[in-house]
Amino acid sequence: MSDYIPQEVLVEIFIRLPAKALLASRLVCKSWCSLITDPKFIYKHTQFTFKSQDTSQLIVRRYYRPDMRDKFTLHRDDESFSEYQPLDIPFDSKYYPYAVVGSCCGLVCLRSTSVRNMNMPQPLVLWNPSAGFCVSLRVRPFIGNILDPIYGFGFDPRTNDYKVVKIVYGVKSLYPNKSPQIVDIFALSEGKWRNITAPAAPLYIINEKLSWVYVNGAIHWIAHYELDQVLYSRKMVVGLFDMSEEVFKELQMPEIIMTERIASEKTQKLSIGDMNHSLSLLHYYTQWENSPSYDGCCIWVMKEYGVVESWTKQFKIDLRLGLGKILGLRRNGEILLVTRYNGELVSFHPETRKINKLGIYGDSWSFNMDFYLESLVLLNGAEGTSRMSSSSVAAAFEKAALHWKSRVGI
Repeated sequence: MSDYIPQEVLVEIFIRLPAKALLASRLVCKSWCSLITDPKFIYKHTQFTFKSQDTSQLIVRRYYRPDMRDKFTLHRDDESFSEYQPLDIPFDSKYYPYAVVGSCCGLVCLRSTSVRNMNMPQPLVLWNPSAGFCVSLRVRPFIGNILDPIYGFGFDPRTNDYKVVKIVYGVKSLYPNKSPQIVDIFALSEGKWRNITAPAAPLYIINEKLSWVYVNGAIHWIAHYELDQVLYSRKMVVGLFDMSEEVFKELQMPEIIMTERIASEKTQKLSIGDMNHSLSLLHYYTQWENSPSYDGCCIWVMKEYGVVESWTKQFKIDLRLGLGKILGLRRNGEILLVTRYNGELVSFHPETRKINKLGIYGDSWSFNMDFYLESLVLLNGAEGTSRMSSSSVAAAFEKAALHWKSRVGI
């Protein structure tokens, strides 16, 4: 019996294996290494992994105060929600603060927050946690009076490509209509930024602080139109950027939410989320103006993507039980939340109202959760990026921080 396995058979076997197993298999022989590192095979593996949509793995990020650093961990969405792998982030978050731009299909996009001068580019890093690879994106300086740029990160299922979108608004006193001054996009396959301001700039204003989510091939934000700047009258919408068409669109919210917000906007907050790969709205509310916490939250889910009439109020959660930030929906139907007072991650059953403590702690504001898929992307780096080790990422962020300090005289 021959030991020879045809390459087409190997490809069909290998695309079904997790990234870590494939990385170890590179050491078996030169032909296997050549196959696994081939960009065409990486493309097929990414495509197969994306279509499989495994929701059994979750990536959780939080800031853990006793260690004074951020932590990323992988968890199995089973009964115990057990942690099975801590992840080494590509730089020391104790001294080099960063923000999560987005997490999608095995990659995490991070940006440094150490640069405070808006005309200086904030270092951007794409990180593959399962394989330990990261690359730095080359970001050009900004020109003019601008606000803090808004970034989004997602996957284009049509071209099997990862993309970063950058939106820059001008200072309102100089640009009264608040339309974006810059809209750029970075496609990993192209390795460079492209300006798409003229054909793609949205008319609405994106509220980045009210969260973002990648669903159905698009990045989504809470956004609004300014109907009357004197009376501060606004129309709220779900703004989105289609990763394949590279255009901005919008989705209408449920009418009842808009009516309630007009009646008592100061006691409510809207956020956006992903409930088992379905677009969702988180409608937080309280009875008291300027209350430090919310009394409850209604979770609306868009059952059929793009169909406004399919918005359905699926859950109503009483947050007076000590619950706070909502992260997402588990496969067993329970909801992941963070407790308000001690920052513990818990699993909440919406019908029985039973709370299952998971023993995972962090600052309440710092928790993020997303579905996780292993990937070979960035194995060979990418055009327009710099392949970086953990120490070199830290050095780049330190250089940015020192530059900012020198500019402001610290």
